[in-house]
Amino acid sequence: MPSSYNSATVELAMTLSTLAYVDENRTATQEQMIGEINAGLEEAGYKSWQVAWGPALNADRSNLAYTARNSETGQLAVSIRGSDFSFWLNWIEDLAAITLVPYDEFIPSASSTFPTIKSIATKAT
Repeated sequence: MPSSYNSATVELAMTLSTLAYVDENRTATQEQMIGEINAGLEEAGYKSWQVAWGPALNADRSNLAYTARNSETGQLAVSIRGSDFSFWLNWIEDLAAITLVPYDEFIPSASSTFPTIKSIATKAT
């Protein structure tokens, strides 16, 4: 992990973050979003980066997450489109998901001493 500011990493992170808004003003299919994110990465000069997982959306399509992978280095990046804090409903949604659960609940092989993550999915019964 770099210990100092790296402008190339920041530029990549900003590009990945910006592309999380690919369907913000319209309804696109997952295939369309993948194609547009990959095209955006290539156009921005990140030809070795492509969508590896997602995009995944919540029910009202206000939140989006995807993972991109660098085919040359294997490096992964998670991009999340989330809250707009100027919109009061986003505050309610965020505060409703405050329950923390052990990481090993999602990855059984992980130790229960690992950090906790927010539970955003319901368990099947």
